[in-house]
Amino acid sequence: MPKQDKLELITTKLTPLALKLVRVIAAMTGEKQYQVLERVLKAELERVQNEQGQPTGQPMGKQGNSLP
Repeated sequence: MPKQDKLELITTKLTPLALKLVRVIAAMTGEKQYQVLERVLKAELERVQNEQGQPTGQPMGKQGNSLP
């Protein structure tokens, strides 16, 4: 993950099972929980885009910036 000057985090809701899975993966990889979520969600987005035959270009964030 690239270093950022100021990391912006938000609060979100997860099921107890999802939280447990994120914690286990984070413990196994040494990543932060938010890093695990980002990595897994980016991989899932790419998988869904490939499955649907959509281009895997960068989606736009809320600020109009491309996601990394």
